[in-house]
Amino acid sequence: ALGVDDGDGHGTAYAPHVVGLCARAAAASGPPFSRQFAHLCARQLRQTVRHPLVAGLNCAVTSVTALGLGLLFRGVTDDLPGVLNRCGVIFFLLSFFMLTGLVALSLWQHERLLYFHEHSAGCYGPGACVLAKALCEMLPLRVLPVFLFGAIAYPLIGLKPTAEAAAWFALVVCLGN
Repeated sequence: ALGVDDGDGHGTAYAPHVVGLCARAAAASGPPFSRQFAHLCARQLRQTVRHPLVAGLNCAVTSVTALGLGLLFRGVTDDLPGVLNRCGVIFFLLSFFMLTGLVALSLWQHERLLYFHEHSAGCYGPGACVLAKALCEMLPLRVLPVFLFGAIAYPLIGLKPTAEAAAWFALVVCLGN
């Protein structure tokens, strides 16, 4: 009897006795938040290590895009067309990073059933799951490419050459990502 409805309108792929066991386990107190978070981080980092192509390809595409934009907009002047070119570059890179961030949505959807099953079994809460997934996915797939992009394209484009301006640039792009 697979495909049992769990009451929320979405069927599950688990037999009725498994759903009953999960409900009884959820009634018991679960592990502390720190243990949940540590376990989920370890699992997420294991997945990242098992699939290095995702982070590697993301960094490679970001490097090629940064080099292309840096060479295309190298030596931008300080007049009105130069300012407009810089605004266009910033708009493009924010759009680029937002679109590369959409890849993660399919991963969240893919792990949805696993989350429902483990959460109903009382393995972990939603806070630990979201925090661990965001942290362990954000560093290799969101923050590292932004710093890589900034290290390559920022000096080539000729944006403001101060550490404070570069830090603001990285912060804005990370938040947009």
